[in-house]
Amino acid sequence: MILTAILTLFLIKDGIAYKDCDGHDRFPDYYWREYKGMLPVDALPGGYDTKGQTTYIGQMHDPKYGLLPAVVYADTKTLSTMADGQTRSLNKNAKILCTGVPSMFKWIPTDVSAIHQLAGYHLVVAGTELDQMLYVGRTKLDDGELRVGKVFEYHDAWKGLNLVVDGKGTIKTKFEILVYDFQDCANL
Repeated sequence: MILTAILTLFLIKDGIAYKDCDGHDRFPDYYWREYKGMLPVDALPGGYDTKGQTTYIGQMHDPKYGLLPAVVYADTKTLSTMADGQTRSLNKNAKILCTGVPSMFKWIPTDVSAIHQLAGYHLVVAGTELDQMLYVGRTKLDDGELRVGKVFEYHDAWKGLNLVVDGKGTIKTKFEILVYDFQDCANL
């Protein structure tokens, strides 16, 4: 019992757990399902492609770079992300972000200098690279696509939303970041 209380306090302090609207200790209700080309019914949409088709938020393991957030294009069954300024695509060792309560998620407009001000939200962690946690971000591209990518908060060379655009690595300093809004009791 004491260990549970200590662990819960630690998790709340670190922003992993939270107090819900009734004062109960909770954990964000999202999870990563194995992705082999079939979309689970509880997959969380992330954006849309140039044809207006929904894209999703993926997670892939690259042996060289680590666990990386990625975009899932439902029609290709492949995940894509940027690592070291280049496109990385995989169709194995992949996960897709799922939830039973999509209404608890929000995309918050931000920029690299203001991420730390989002203390009232749980930032969705989707991987690690260069010993840093990676978050999920998105931005609208010139071709109309609302593209999902990975967000570095601190690494100077890669700070911001990392995407591959027209075959080249691109970093956006203004973007939307995915949060689990545990303060929004109206959506429970």
